[in-house]
Amino acid sequence: MVYSGSMVYSGSMVYSGSMVYSGSMVYSGSMVYSGSTVYSGSTVYSGPTVYSGPTVYSGSTVYSGSTVYSGSTVYSGSTVGSTVYSGSTVYSGSTVYSGPTVYSGPTVYSGSTVYSGSTVYSGSTVYSGSMVYSGSMVYSGPMLYSGSMVYSGSMVYSGSMVHSGSMVYSGSMVYSGSMVYSGSMVYSGSMVYSGSMVYSGSMEMKLDEMFRDDLHLLASLLVQLASDLRHDLYVDHYCRDFPDLFGSTEETSPLKEG
Repeated sequence: MVYSGSMVYSGSMVYSGSMVYSGSMVYSGSMVYSGSTVYSGSTVYSGPTVYSGPTVYSGSTVYSGSTVYSGSTVYSGSTVGSTVYSGSTVYSGSTVYSGPTVYSGPTVYSGSTVYSGSTVYSGSTVYSGSMVYSGSMVYSGPMLYSGSMVYSGSMVYSGSMVHSGSMVYSGSMVYSGSMVYSGSMVYSGSMVYSGSMVYSGSMEMKLDEMFRDDLHLLASLLVQLASDLRHDLYVDHYCRDFPDLFGSTEETSPLKEG
């Protein structure tokens, strides 16, 4: 099927062949797609939608119902159109986003995902596949990561996060929520953190000379804390990275009791 004009759908639809859309569309009913689909115009979805074939979007799109993607999906409306999701979304295939995207509902990703545009998440998100981000991101909901991640843009996060895979970050980060890491992390950018953090993997900040001064300040604090708590093994552990800290602790701790 080929559509070049504007369309309004209010009933249920089932597609099993290939489709090309070049005009504006409004959907208010349920839809099932099992073939390949190409969208080049603006689209508004208000009902539940299921995609099982490959899909390409080059225009702006708004989703207000639940959406399930089981095939590969490519969004190129980054420079052309934006995408807004306000319902629940499930991705089980590979996905590429090159335009600005806003998610306000729960989202689950089980395939590989690549983001090159700006992204805003306000709902819960679960990632079980690999991800690559090169644009800016803002997160305000809880997130669970079990795959590998690479970040090269800026990120702001205010919700809780659990990460069990490896992560590489080269941009700036601001965290104000709780985080749990069980995988390895490599940072080459700046990080500001104001919440609680539990980490059980390897953090390779010590390999980056940009963090040398910051790590020395952190080690000084940790040495004093360990000394106040009479944990001599920890004092020795921290001082081995910075030998000048041996014997630097004060008899009367400058840290005040709460």
